[in-house]
Amino acid sequence: MDRQQEPSLGLINHYLFWLVGVAIVAIACLLRVDGLGQQALTVDEATIAGFARGVLERGYPYLMVGGMEVELATYELVPYFLAASVSILGYSDIGLRIPALLFGTATCGVIIYCGSQWFNRITGLIAGLLYAVSPWAIYWAQNCFHPSQIQFFNLLTLIAFYRLLSNENISIRLAVFSAVAFAFSYLSWEGSGLVLPVMVVVALIMRWSNWKWFFQPNLWIAAVLILFVAIGQGIRRVLLQEPYIMVGYGKSDTSAPKLTFTDPSYDPFYYIQNFFFTEFNLALSLFFVVGLVMMFYQRRLSFVMLFVVTAYLSLTNLLGFYNAHYFYFVLPVFLLAVAAVFTYSVKGLQRVGQRISGATGNLQSGIAITLLALLLFLPATSGLMHIYRFMGDNIDQMRVDYRPGLAGVDGRTVSLALKQYRREGDVVMSTIPLVSEHYAKEKGSYFIQTITDRKVVYDTVRQSPYYVDKFVGNPVLRSKQELQDVLQQHERVLFVAAPVRGLNRIIDAETLEYINTHMTVVAESYDSRLYLWEK
Repeated sequence: MDRQQEPSLGLINHYLFWLVGVAIVAIACLLRVDGLGQQALTVDEATIAGFARGVLERGYPYLMVGGMEVELATYELVPYFLAASVSILGYSDIGLRIPALLFGTATCGVIIYCGSQWFNRITGLIAGLLYAVSPWAIYWAQNCFHPSQIQFFNLLTLIAFYRLLSNENISIRLAVFSAVAFAFSYLSWEGSGLVLPVMVVVALIMRWSNWKWFFQPNLWIAAVLILFVAIGQGIRRVLLQEPYIMVGYGKSDTSAPKLTFTDPSYDPFYYIQNFFFTEFNLALSLFFVVGLVMMFYQRRLSFVMLFVVTAYLSLTNLLGFYNAHYFYFVLPVFLLAVAAVFTYSVKGLQRVGQRISGATGNLQSGIAITLLALLLFLPATSGLMHIYRFMGDNIDQMRVDYRPGLAGVDGRTVSLALKQYRREGDVVMSTIPLVSEHYAKEKGSYFIQTITDRKVVYDTVRQSPYYVDKFVGNPVLRSKQELQDVLQQHERVLFVAAPVRGLNRIIDAETLEYINTHMTVVAESYDSRLYLWEK
């Protein structure tokens, strides 16, 4: 009788798993749809949106920077997804962000799949739920820049890599799939190539005693295909940038790994503070620390634990710039590790309770499991706990992605105000020209930067060669005197300034004081202003 009931119970569990899994993915989608168009486009979003327009116009991503046509040399695949969405839904903030929404929602489903395959169904559902309610994941699923796309394809790459490690004999089909998954990830942002040393380290540790595995022809076919993509992209990048003379140093200069611990800016605690110690991840990090010990007894944990640790070491020591969203692709693996540690801990507490006779053991283990579940899930509900009230002020101050409700730079309001105040003959300066162009169809005539913080390009196409900004090619005002010359030549000058907190990084104190003294703020929103100068 019992044997006849077992299949039916398994069938019920199967259907229940899919029902709960679909519900979690639906919750993830609804949380990401809510407020999808609320925040104004960031500078990064407006830039990638400009390249998406290039895809619609000519079939490939490009921007006109002054008189120069500049093809996209990084994030190559991102504009194609945006262009496809815009061609269907129209050119709007929501239309541009739909791909990120879809990638973010799909990632939740893939996490559930990974957890159920690598550990058990409960682990997959818990990891999926943690991802569904993560403020960090919700933010980037509402932003059309590359992180959501990178995370999705990186997770597919990780699935392929896990299967490579799990199979004694690697098939050509699996080898090609792993290379294609990596290619989609790498061509969405070449910084994701740092996953390669991570995978090499993990493979060496997990396959240390089986060197024969490393010499399979199909594995080397995958390696050759991956190197072909990485080297080809690097050569194309160099060739596209060769014709341009640029001044300054930017994130685009960090495509190749470098030993960052040799730089004065080296900060080994950046990702610890901006990932492991953020509000949502703080309690989860406690489970992760337990997992560092537990993985020696639960071998299945080794893969995910080693991946997170080596990713941290790689991004900290091999990438010249630090930015929290660079670590975003690690979030699904981190949540899988945390969920697995939780389920292993629950099973351990249940075994302890069974050893204690009577109802006392069940009661004690039940209380312990309840407290453990509260520790795991309560920080995820930001409305119930405000951990930031007793946390140190160690988070990157420019971040707005780690807590719900944080306001970003509102270039939309000041750009729309620009449409209202602008008159015939007015001259416009803008530090966010692509955002201004997106909302007000006005990219401006000048860019001001007296401190070389952002890269500027030497435009040789003009009759009088001049340094121009890298966004739309506006001439750069490089001193207070050049600013005064422009003001004196025109009756009215409007200045779109954002982010206000970052102006002191591109404008010296004397020039900034002159602007605040002689120009009037006619519109203002969060971290953005519209100035007006009248002769």
